[in-house]
Amino acid sequence: MDRYIGSVTAIADSVGAIRRSTKKIMIAFVWYQSAAPSTPPSGEDWPVAPPLLEDHYSVADAVVVGGLLISLLRHSDRVTAACQAQLVNVIAPIMTEPGGTAWRQTIFHPFARTARHARGSVPP
Repeated sequence: MDRYIGSVTAIADSVGAIRRSTKKIMIAFVWYQSAAPSTPPSGEDWPVAPPLLEDHYSVADAVVVGGLLISLLRHSDRVTAACQAQLVNVIAPIMTEPGGTAWRQTIFHPFARTARHARGSVPP
């Protein structure tokens, strides 16, 4: 992701220089992980709001998310907005059961730690 951000900013700055623009293009990220399509139940077994396309994450996923968040912080001079598409259920760090409990998936923890500790300025 560091290389991608570097490439995008270099291209944007190059186009800006060619156009003699004083504006600086900033970058926004939206994380969306597409899951494999699932087949809904057929016939009379069709439940109300079935849990389709829900992703479950491993510790390796949490490590990757932590690395991506570090990349976003490292490039905070150009990345001005970054978000996750869904925050509850589907691809979310927080899962729920209808009428039941909510629990945190592994990727919740890097988000929470980054939110708690990402204060001040990031060194270049």
